[in-house]
Amino acid sequence: MAYTGRTPAAAPLTSGDIPDGSVTPNDLSTGAPSWDTNGKVTTGDGLTVGRGAGNVSTNTAVGASALDANTTGSENTAVGSGTLVSNQTGVSNTAVGRSALSGNTASNNTAVGRYSMLFNTTGADNSAIGSASLYQNTTGNYNTALGRSALYSNTTASNNTAVGYQAGYANTTGASITAVGREALSSHTSGNASTAVGSSALGDDTTGVANVAVGESALRVLTTGQINVALGGDAGNGVTTGTNNVFLGHDAGRSGHPGGPVTTGSNNICMGNSSHTNAYIKIAWTVTSDAREKTNIGVVPHGLSFVNQLNPVSYQFRKSRDSDIPHGDLRYGFLAQDILPLEGDNPVIIDNKNPDYLSYNGESLVPVLVNAIKELTAKVEALEAQLNP
Repeated sequence: MAYTGRTPAAAPLTSGDIPDGSVTPNDLSTGAPSWDTNGKVTTGDGLTVGRGAGNVSTNTAVGASALDANTTGSENTAVGSGTLVSNQTGVSNTAVGRSALSGNTASNNTAVGRYSMLFNTTGADNSAIGSASLYQNTTGNYNTALGRSALYSNTTASNNTAVGYQAGYANTTGASITAVGREALSSHTSGNASTAVGSSALGDDTTGVANVAVGESALRVLTTGQINVALGGDAGNGVTTGTNNVFLGHDAGRSGHPGGPVTTGSNNICMGNSSHTNAYIKIAWTVTSDAREKTNIGVVPHGLSFVNQLNPVSYQFRKSRDSDIPHGDLRYGFLAQDILPLEGDNPVIIDNKNPDYLSYNGESLVPVLVNAIKELTAKVEALEAQLNP
């Protein structure tokens, strides 16, 4: 192609002077353009337009020092000052934005945004879109970062995906993490295999492993816990170091949860919140009862006397503890404060692990009722024996 820009002081460029496929340098500078031995068209202000160093015809370089050290690398595109400046043999890289992929020597990387993948050296098959995305990555492979500063601190870890502003920001060596949403997993550094979907989900997590949080601020304050699952906005947003918990529903496991908040507890399943009024399922729960899975087997100490002291009541739940406004349907049941003193020092029917949120385990009352029936049966049989000697 012929030079069609401002007429320079020297003779104008001809089709043989500008390599095929390069950008026509219209108005690139007020001075006369020149070209170097590698076939790059340059101007006095440091802008470079051409196919890249080494005369490799499949490269495109636009910007000062873009692809400056390239020797045999091919199919590379560098747009912006300092882009792919260290690349020599890497192939199929794309860098757009100041200093993007400036330290790269590997292949198949895509970096779009100022300082995106700035320190990458041998990491391959990475994609980073957004200013300073995958900024510190050096040798990590197969990472995807979309958003400003996404996976900013990632250095050697691989198989990570972060989408959103500062998603996965602090991660350095944690592998196989997925962060989708603004600041999701933003404090995470080294744990593996966690997934956060939602703004600030798992936001305070540092070294947690295999946690799953779906929903805005789900498991947000968890720091080092492992194998927790939270589904719903703010679900589990109170647990800090617990392990193997499951939270289902908005605010599940928080202060509004019927069982009270879970903070450092482990192995809990929390469903719903205090706003729920009914739970429906077509079939009953089937609970493990195999003798081979039980130990310390003993007798139930309560029976007829215990049952006679129970006080069944009808009731409705309060909308909140600060209000007498009823919430939900009329129900039959018991008051935990009535049963707790009947059980003694080791309550089973009433769960008092959290004294501010006493809970009732109705399943454990069934064996007591069976004992009561047995005692009544024995009394009836004794009376029948007296009446019919």
